[in-house]
Amino acid sequence: MVSRFNPLSEPGTINNWTILCPGAGMLPFKIDIMSKLAVPLSQQLWELLQSKFGGGPAINVLFACGNCKRRAEMLTKCQCYEQTGFTRYSDAELDSSAICATSMS
Repeated sequence: MVSRFNPLSEPGTINNWTILCPGAGMLPFKIDIMSKLAVPLSQQLWELLQSKFGGGPAINVLFACGNCKRRAEMLTKCQCYEQTGFTRYSDAELDSSAICATSMS
């Protein structure tokens, strides 16, 4: 039974980059679920965990990254435009060899 928990004994380094963009701001699509992704720690506890496991970076202030938010908004607009065009042309009779595609990522 104890061996089942062995992988948890060495969790590896702390990696806060999964919720941060390269500019150290919050990724826009993660802001609404932040309470499920992270918990606030005291400075003393953070230092203890970082000294034991390493990694980071420390997050002292949470803020939405403006650049990432603008890029996400532009991507959404582009996808809506493409979807509208795709729908319009797929409703029309097309040559059977024509291929229509839309970006969803």
